Amino acid sequence: MIAVDEHKRAQESVASSSIVVVDDEPAILASLTSLLRRQRFAVHGFEAGTEALEFLRNNPVSLILSDMKMPEMNGREVLQKAAQLNPDSVRILMSGHESKEEILAAISDGIAQFYIIKPWDDEALRETMGEAIRLQQELKALRLKEVLRSLNALPSPSRFQTGLWQLLAKPEKPIHELAEEIERSPALVAKLLRVANSVFFGARQKVTTVLDALRLVGTQYVVSMAISIESLNAATGGMSTDTAARVEKIWERSLRKTHLAKQIASRWQNFQQMHALTIASLLQDVGIIILMCYRPEEYRRYQSLLDTKGATPYALQREVFGITHEKLGEAVLEYWNFPKEISGAVGRHHGPTENDTIAVILQLTNILDDENDARPYDESILPLVGEWSNITGT
Repeated sequence: MIAVDEHKRAQESVASSSIVVVDDEPAILASLTSLLRRQRFAVHGFEAGTEALEFLRNNPVSLILSDMKMPEMNGREVLQKAAQLNPDSVRILMSGHESKEEILAAISDGIAQFYIIKPWDDEALRETMGEAIRLQQELKALRLKEVLRSLNALPSPSRFQTGLWQLLAKPEKPIHELAEEIERSPALVAKLLRVANSVFFGARQKVTTVLDALRLVGTQYVVSMAISIESLNAATGGMSTDTAARVEKIWERSLRKTHLAKQIASRWQNFQQMHALTIASLLQDVGIIILMCYRPEEYRRYQSLLDTKGATPYALQREVFGITHEKLGEAVLEYWNFPKEISGAVGRHHGPTENDTIAVILQLTNILDDENDARPYDESILPLVGEWSNITGT
């Protein structure tokens, strides 16, 4: 059963992948995009390489398919520059038989990994695209494992966290048992009570105990915060004063965005994943915190380049760390045995949401909070931004 589920998830992941297609002939571009959209790929078509590259600057995609012979910029040049912007993307060249030698040269140089000859066979093209994306996903998974292995002494899931998950699994979650479990960590209690007394909750009376917090703030939100705080505490032990200050700023920003995410979720039709959304929102930047704490020298270089180079944080993270913070965050949360609905949403809070409602709400929240910081985001959700801005008053 597990193998079947994994295979099904892999198929769904391939089907929801984002693809860029570049061809200067409108009829061919329309034919390709229509064919691939029928396979449930998210397809972005462009008639010029410059337009495609502009899109790729802020939008990670799984695959880039480009025609070889085009005016101004040929397919080889498009893929060469695309590799710098989206190094994890599969790159495919397409052309007639007369350009086969040029295409093979591009493959031998590492600019493209596959080629398709025109006129193409629809079924063969779909199979090639699907296989290319599956291969790309396997390679990304291997790179993630390598990155995790490179993070020396990354903590394992704490017994405290495991205990809370077990309590939440009980049909009737006794409030006093939750309080007792949380009170085992004095540092957690202090931070939890500070948050519970903050402006986000506006309690008329001072919250002085964990039981008070559970009653006034709500069991699910308190437990979500407890799991998130304890996970960050485990990951940031022994950090410097400067790093601690940076982590505190990230936490405060996460709290602000979580409050907004809860506002959106409370009005979202048939949404029933508030607990998962809360944890995913609070921990969406755990990847950058891990890099800050476990790769301090590279992080200082990243911060310096960010201040001077003018590149986007997303592009610089790929350049300096070889991975972006949301994908690292997803891998770390999976390592800590968080439910897939939480780790997956964290991994999708930038780029394509793959129709994950939690990821959509996270991205909406990030755009409403700071659009520049939210990039790259799934542009398909932009029509929702104005509507939710009016509803939430942001």
